[in-house]
Amino acid sequence: MFKKRKIVSVLLAIITVFGVFTSLPFSASAVETNSESVGETYTSGDFEYEIRERYNYDTEQYYEIAVITDYNGTDESVSVPSQLGGCNVTDIGDGAFSDCTSLTSITIPNGVTSIGWNAFSDCTSLTSVVIPDGVTSIDDSTFYGCTSLTSITIPDSVTSIGQNTFYDCTSLTNVVIPDSVTSIGNSAFSGCTSLTNVVIPNSVTVIERGAFCGCTSLSSIEIPDSVTEIRQDAFSGCKSLKEIVIPNSVTWIGYSAFSGCTSLTSVVIPDGVTSIYDYTFQGCTSLTSITIPDGVTEIDDSAFYGCTNLKEIVIPDSVTWIGAYAFYGCTSLTSVVIPDGVTSIYDYTFHGCTSLASITVADNNQSYCDVDGVLFNKDKTELVQYPAGKTSASYSIPNSVTEIGDGAFSYCTNLKEIVIPDGVTSIGRDAFFDCTSLASIEIPDGVTSIGAYAFNGCTSLASITVADNNQSYCDVDGVLFNKDKTELVQYPAGKTSASYSIPNSVTEIRWNAFSGCTSLTSVVIPDGVTSIDDSTFDGCTSLASITIPDSVTSIGEYAFYGCTSLTNVVIPDSVKSISSYGGGAFVNCPNLKCVTVPSSVERIGEYSFGYNGCSYYDSEKGETVDNFTILGKSGTAAETYANENGFTFIDLDNKNYNHTDNNSGIGVIAKADAELVVKEISDKENLDKIKSLFDNNKSILNVYDITLSKNGKKVQHEGMAEVSIPCKDENAKVYRVESDNTLTDMQAVYKDGYLKFYTEHFSDYVVASPRKSVLGDINNDNEVNAKDRMMLTRHLAKWTGYENIDMTAADVNNDGEVNAKDRMVLTRHLAKWQGYETLPFDKF
Repeated sequence: MFKKRKIVSVLLAIITVFGVFTSLPFSASAVETNSESVGETYTSGDFEYEIRERYNYDTEQYYEIAVITDYNGTDESVSVPSQLGGCNVTDIGDGAFSDCTSLTSITIPNGVTSIGWNAFSDCTSLTSVVIPDGVTSIDDSTFYGCTSLTSITIPDSVTSIGQNTFYDCTSLTNVVIPDSVTSIGNSAFSGCTSLTNVVIPNSVTVIERGAFCGCTSLSSIEIPDSVTEIRQDAFSGCKSLKEIVIPNSVTWIGYSAFSGCTSLTSVVIPDGVTSIYDYTFQGCTSLTSITIPDGVTEIDDSAFYGCTNLKEIVIPDSVTWIGAYAFYGCTSLTSVVIPDGVTSIYDYTFHGCTSLASITVADNNQSYCDVDGVLFNKDKTELVQYPAGKTSASYSIPNSVTEIGDGAFSYCTNLKEIVIPDGVTSIGRDAFFDCTSLASIEIPDGVTSIGAYAFNGCTSLASITVADNNQSYCDVDGVLFNKDKTELVQYPAGKTSASYSIPNSVTEIRWNAFSGCTSLTSVVIPDGVTSIDDSTFDGCTSLASITIPDSVTSIGEYAFYGCTSLTNVVIPDSVKSISSYGGGAFVNCPNLKCVTVPSSVERIGEYSFGYNGCSYYDSEKGETVDNFTILGKSGTAAETYANENGFTFIDLDNKNYNHTDNNSGIGVIAKADAELVVKEISDKENLDKIKSLFDNNKSILNVYDITLSKNGKKVQHEGMAEVSIPCKDENAKVYRVESDNTLTDMQAVYKDGYLKFYTEHFSDYVVASPRKSVLGDINNDNEVNAKDRMMLTRHLAKWTGYENIDMTAADVNNDGEVNAKDRMVLTRHLAKWQGYETLPFDKF
């Protein structure tokens, strides 16, 4: 039959070339013809169609059919014609009605036997479809994204439903799959968030990958005995599914098959299943019990990850392998028995099991053992897991131990003291993660390796002490370094110091080294450091300023994540990349409203300064931050990033935006076509008002009225403006005087003789310094003399203008009051009376 078709095709080609239609040596009845040519595209009304040739095996005859290839109309209701070009319409071609967003209903004639790939995809107004009896398959993505489709009638003639067929049909509430269907394709009903129940017919043997993934309203489903495989992600994210009966016919359950089924309370795994694969029940937060049959040999990685209500699990004797994170975050699990046959327990298996009080190992197990509920390898050289739910406040690791495993003491919040024996050589990754009560720890001589994040989350840890003879590590004032102090390994999160200068010897700061150090307000990084690695200052909520040296070339992912007090950052010219792989270097820094990005930066990761695509986003509060500004140079990565994300960009090379006041030396960079006007406030009335806003611990150095003006009128700039005020006192601060007579600390950073800060609007600014008066130096001129006695006399006499003078240094007899006794002591001191040569205290 195929040879005959080939001969006919060749003859048709000869006819086309020579035009000799009358000399054909075969009967004209062998091929049905019409006036239109096979393979050509024609138009009829809003329809485009092709004439194609088909072969009837019963009659051994060729015939022609019409295939609809496109619809160009905008009608809400459409009836597909039964004939076009004299031929029966049997096929709706690939993508024929795709993106017809006005289409609400369609009538398909009974003669149609094939509906092509993507035929009705993204017809977002289509509400219902009746598929005629002749159709045998619904092809891939046919109704993909039909978000208004509420019902679909599938006839008994259909034998297969393709991949993504009803993907994201978010209004589809129910569907009846006929017994004729033997195959449901990958992700066929994925994202059908309104689908409440499904009956799978006995003809189906495999539930394919992601078939019902994300069907969040699906509360029940019947799986027939014919099914032998439930594949990867089949019911993932079905958060309304409360129960499911898996028939005994099933022998294979794929990865993540039920992950995120948050309402699922219990599951019985059939006897034929031999492995519980990765993430199978991940995030099943309502799962309280599960029956694992004796045939299961493997519980794979993260199989029960985040099953927070799973209180008990019986691991059968057949199990030989338990994967990493298998029971991670099972916070209700109180005890576990490891059977004889288990030969491998991988890292973090019980990580985050905060109620787990004991781990028991069967006596005949040849690979593991337990001592008082603590899990070890058989010869007790490795401590695998200390149960996080144990209530003991202290623990001494047995002398036999040489290795503390990854996450071994993670989440042990009750432990205040851990004694590490001299024989330990290795401390694993995350070993003491979130040991929030641990106050101190001593690293013995033999330790040669400390894994990443070993002390991360130890919020009470105030010091880390290293034995003097340790050849790999040392400590300085409780801070952990490698032996030659070139790497800062861990700054204890429980230290209460407000500032820290990293030693000049340091060239590398380990990941998370300062994570969670909530007391630190400022950190100085030395010139030798070349990179600020991932999560280095993650969660340093008090960090208001950071000095980044010119040696730094890269800033890693989440480097300053959650630094909620950080107000401005100046990135040096040496930096080439900022979280180049996408992680948000400055995410959740809601007070950071401006950043200077030099032209040296070649790459800025997608989420470096926040989320949400077009504006800075504080994901903790769920809100955008107004007026986020990037200062940089035109044509650089800084400008590209600002434009792509909708941030204000200020071009540092544009002279119209770069202003300097010649008298005060104050510089302003702002996006505004205006002139800078600076007035120094010196009149007594205004100064007195401003002084009244400060306590006696501040000395006012200068007060400036800073504005932008155009044609004699004040104007405001777009986004944030950068202001630089010259100042010799590196301890000085800048405060803005608000309209309600309150002060706002501008979090100015001192660098190269300037106080630099960012502002969203201009006002009066006060430069003030912490008062460090010598006792008796009332006028703060660094001398104690008759001028101070005069000032004190006038203050006590309540002379006009002397009422609010700072009298911090006037309490020279240290009795807590400023009165005539102090004037007497100061008088006698100046007269050099015996016994009054020195005042009671040299410094205030």
